[in-house]
Amino acid sequence: MIWELAVIATALLIIGLTGQGFEMRKMRHTEPTTQKVFLSKRSIKWYVIISVAIILWTISERFS
Repeated sequence: MIWELAVIATALLIIGLTGQGFEMRKMRHTEPTTQKVFLSKRSIKWYVIISVAIILWTISERFS
């Protein structure tokens, strides 16, 4: 396992999940009746960060 990539992936995953949680709470307070909460443009950046973290984590495990 490439430990540097694993640490970076873990940090990105924590940042992405925490940021997504705060964003969801903010959206819930401003737009409580929105049906497309998960498809909002404000959530896309967090999904990208979480996806990059998962990809880096997979790469670090494959090339050990």
